[in-house]
Amino acid sequence: MMSRFSKVTPEGSYVPPPPANAKASYATMLFVRADIVRNSGGVLSKAATIAVRYAAVRRQTAPGPGQRELQVLDYQNVANTLIGLVGSAYACWFMGLEMQARYQRFEADRDKGVFSDLPELHALSSGLKATCTGTTADGIEAARRCCGGHGYSALSGLPRLFASYVQNVTWEGDNNVLYLQTARYLLKALAAGQSGKPVGGSAAYLGQLQQELRSSCSARGADCWGNPALALAALRHRAARLAVSGAATLQAASSGARAPLKFEGPAWNSSTVSQIAMAKAHTEMVLLQTFMDTLQQARDAGSLSPPVLAVLGRLCCLFGLGLVEAGSGDLLEAGWMTGEQAAAARTQHRALLAALRPEAVGLVDAFGWEDYALNSALGRQDGDVYKALLDMATVSPLNRTQQGPAWESVLKPVLHRKPLPKL
Repeated sequence: MMSRFSKVTPEGSYVPPPPANAKASYATMLFVRADIVRNSGGVLSKAATIAVRYAAVRRQTAPGPGQRELQVLDYQNVANTLIGLVGSAYACWFMGLEMQARYQRFEADRDKGVFSDLPELHALSSGLKATCTGTTADGIEAARRCCGGHGYSALSGLPRLFASYVQNVTWEGDNNVLYLQTARYLLKALAAGQSGKPVGGSAAYLGQLQQELRSSCSARGADCWGNPALALAALRHRAARLAVSGAATLQAASSGARAPLKFEGPAWNSSTVSQIAMAKAHTEMVLLQTFMDTLQQARDAGSLSPPVLAVLGRLCCLFGLGLVEAGSGDLLEAGWMTGEQAAAARTQHRALLAALRPEAVGLVDAFGWEDYALNSALGRQDGDVYKALLDMATVSPLNRTQQGPAWESVLKPVLHRKPLPKL
C-alpha cells in the first residue's frame, strides 16, 4: 500500500496508525496546499508585473491645456488597485516560503515520530490556501480591468493567466470548506484557552483572550499608522472578536449555553458564515505577521540594503492598512478604534500610495520575470508595448490572409453560391 504508518496484515486485517500520528497520511495533502500558497504569490506577481508596467506606459487625459497626458498609474484609484496587488503578491510570496519551511520542519519531526505541529499546519495550510488563491484569482481580474480594453485581449496574457489559475480556488479543497477546517481549529483553540490550557502557534492570542478583548487602538494621528505593528494589532483584535462571535453563534445553534459545541449537522451548517469570517480574519493576520517577520529576518541578516528594506517596509504597511480598512467595520463595531482613528489610517494609506508610486515598476521588476514567462505584449520589460501588440498580431494565424482562415471553407461558399431558382 506504500504507507508508512498503517498496514494490512497477510490475513487481511487493517492496522491503523497509532493515535499520536493518526493524521500522518495528511502529509501529501499538506505539501500540496503549502505549494499552492507558494505558487499563488508567483502567479499574482505575474499579473501585477504586466499591469503595473502597462499602467506606467499608457497615458490618458492631460491635466491641463498643452500638458502631456498622465500615466495611468498616476491616477490614485489605479495606484490603489495595482500597488495594493503588488503588496498582496509579496505577502503571498513570503507566506509561501514560510509554509514550505514549516512543512520541511514537520517532515523532520515526523521522521522522529513527533506530530505535535500537525494540527497547526493543517489549519494554516487550509485557511491560507483559501485566502491566497482567492486573493490571486481576484487580483488577476483586477489587474486585467486596470489595463482597459487591451486587458481583454489574449495578447495581454491576463485572460490566459486567469483561465489557467482560477481553478485553484476549488481543487485541493473548495475554499469555503477549507476555511471551515481552519475555523474548527480556532474554535477548539478558543475553548482550550478559556479552560486555562496553553494555546500556542498562530492562535496564541486566543489563549490571552481577555487581555486582547480589553485592548484598544493607540493611534494618535496618521503617523502612528506608519508602523505596521499597529495594523497587526488591529487584525489580531479583529480575529479575536470574530472568533468570540463565531463561537457564540455556534453555541446558540448547539442547543444552548451549556451544550457542547456541535461541529457537524444543523448547528454547524447554520453558522458557517461566522466561521468563514473568523478563519479569513485569522489568515489575514498571519499574512501580515509573516510579511513583517520576513523583513525583520532580512534586516537581522543584512541580506537587503537599508533603502530596499525601507521601500518593502512601506509596502508591508500599505498591505496591512488595506486589510484594516477592509475590516474597519468589525473594528468600529467592537469599539477597538474610533471613527477619527479609522480616518487617520485611511490618510496614512493614501500617503503610502503616493510614496510608493515611484517605486512601483522597481517592485515588480524585482520579481524577475522574463518576457518569455509573462507572454504578454503589455508586460514587456522594455515598455515597447504597442510595437509588441502589432508584432504579435502580425504573426497570428488569423492574420495570415486578408480574408481570414474561415473565408475559403465557410464564408466564400455561402456568399458566392448561386441563388436558388424561383418556382
